[in-house]
Amino acid sequence: VMLLLESRLAVWLGLVSYSLYLIHPPVIGVINLGYQHAGWAARYHLLFMVTAGVGGSLLAGWLFHVCVEQWFIPTTDPRRTEAADKGSRVT
Repeated sequence: VMLLLESRLAVWLGLVSYSLYLIHPPVIGVINLGYQHAGWAARYHLLFMVTAGVGGSLLAGWLFHVCVEQWFIPTTDPRRTEAADKGSRVT
């Protein structure tokens, strides 16, 4: 369990989690409006919303974290700096 929680992906998700929480509702809304505007069949709605919604939310959450949230996080705590270094190397 500790290996999973200490993985780069888990650390990265922990770093961007608040930004992801803040930004995902408007991202999902915009994606849903785009789907409705495209006029695609209703049977693909769930598949499109899950794939585009998760991907778009993760991307927007990361961008929000990098461009906005990081400017307000003090980096004097060595644990915070170490976690940020681990999370920044996620590929």
